[in-house]
Amino acid sequence: KNVYKIAQEENSEIERAIQTEVAQTVMEMNGYDKEYTQATKKVDAASLSHKASLQRFDQGTVDPIELQTSANTLHQARSQQLNARLQYLVRTRMINYYNGEPLVK
Repeated sequence: KNVYKIAQEENSEIERAIQTEVAQTVMEMNGYDKEYTQATKKVDAASLSHKASLQRFDQGTVDPIELQTSANTLHQARSQQLNARLQYLVRTRMINYYNGEPLVK
């Protein structure tokens, strides 16, 4: 009888841990979705800035260091956007896995 009660308690504890893990993964997924949206805005802004720097470089009003800085900013923004998208997709796959879908299709 005691062994049965202990097993029930362990089962309940494991279920709570799983529910916590799923809830945390959902929150992370939502966070990465918002991060991706912000990163997309940063990419758009950095792209416009870099285009303007290219035009000013062609006119001779911007030195190569400033042009390289704007290019680096654009690449960094794209990298952050890609990372956020990848993390979002990983969390989405994990949630789908928790719902019974296989990890690899």
